[in-house]
Amino acid sequence: MSTLQSTQAGIQTSSRVDGRPAGSLRFDLVAALLSAGFIIGIFIDGWAHNHGRVDNTFFTPWHAVLYGSVLAIAAHLSLTQTRNMLKGYAWSKSLPIGYGWSLIGVGVFFAAGGFDFLWHGWFGFEANLGLLLSPAHFALGTGAFLFLTGPIRAALKRRDALSSWREVLPAMLSITFVLSLLTFFTMYMNGWGNIRNIASTSTPGNGDLVQIMAIASVLFQTAATMGLILLAMRWWKLPFGAITLVLTLNAALMLWVRWGWINQYILVMLAAPIAGLLGDVLLRVLKPSAERPNQVRLFSVGLPFMLFAVYFAILIPSYGTWWTVHMWTGIIFMASVVGLFISYLVFPYGSEGDAHA
Repeated sequence: MSTLQSTQAGIQTSSRVDGRPAGSLRFDLVAALLSAGFIIGIFIDGWAHNHGRVDNTFFTPWHAVLYGSVLAIAAHLSLTQTRNMLKGYAWSKSLPIGYGWSLIGVGVFFAAGGFDFLWHGWFGFEANLGLLLSPAHFALGTGAFLFLTGPIRAALKRRDALSSWREVLPAMLSITFVLSLLTFFTMYMNGWGNIRNIASTSTPGNGDLVQIMAIASVLFQTAATMGLILLAMRWWKLPFGAITLVLTLNAALMLWVRWGWINQYILVMLAAPIAGLLGDVLLRVLKPSAERPNQVRLFSVGLPFMLFAVYFAILIPSYGTWWTVHMWTGIIFMASVVGLFISYLVFPYGSEGDAHA
């Protein structure tokens, strides 16, 4: 009996595979594309809430799209984990590196979905700011953040020197989705979502408050956008078009979720691809990096400056503004300052030359 037990133990030991299964760009791309389905779902659901189509029930077509997309992500991760466990990997190490937290995020999301169901039963259905500030929705957003960032973690932990579009695309899509998740929950402080607070030829009755909200929108949007773009620059060598991808997709999603309120200002959205292309050119010319900190500072000032300079260059002749010239030129300058400050957080230390910058 002891011999038989020893033999079985030897077979089990020899079948166990150490470490984690190797990841791949293909796996990262599949994860990013499934995450795109989730982002579409959350913006559809946000649009429905913003336009009074929640139907006073949890079981809506909008929730079906949202939760269905997360089920697809869960299926992809669970099937991968099961397949690798059958190959001998330990259950806790059966997903490619970087995706363990993604599976945890799926679990958090569905647990938060149950909390959301109860929340609706207790307090009713949110609309407008209530949608964005609901604790149940923040819990959903936490789970979403964990599975949206899988391709980013995978790329960082593999320590690959990413530079081509083929290598960078999954991670850059994830960067864009994280930015869009953040701007979704802060759409009340977003330069795209608050165009109508700027584009008017007459001063509104509560002009000071509206103007303060619009100023905060520009500054917060700059901080969020530049923070994520600069992180991507620190981690990888971005190919031409990466800045355009991030700015354009995020602007398009924010237009979608606010459609019906700001679609009359759709021309202003052209500022995103135009500034994105200019940013890609600036990136190519300056070649900012940790070894070239002065170029990082110039890029960090230049991109928000170009974004909002183009923003106002399109808005003012097309729709007008009740802002004075002092206000709209000043906010462009302030956005540039925010970009500069964010650069010192992401690239805090540089070469000796940076100390004299």
